[in-house]
Amino acid sequence: MLESLARERGLTMADLIVRTAANGATLTRIVDRLVSTAAVYREVDSVDRRKVRV
Repeated sequence: MLESLARERGLTMADLIVRTAANGATLTRIVDRLVSTAAVYREVDSVDRRKVRV
């Protein structure tokens, strides 16, 4: 997953699911851990506030 984020910043969770083939719950836990260690951060999409970018 970090490789996907290193290649392209600002991916949505849906984009990450497609790129990593992980299910949503697993990916959420991974991103939660990365956020807690400040390795990545979440940002609300400026156009569609329902989307969160990592």
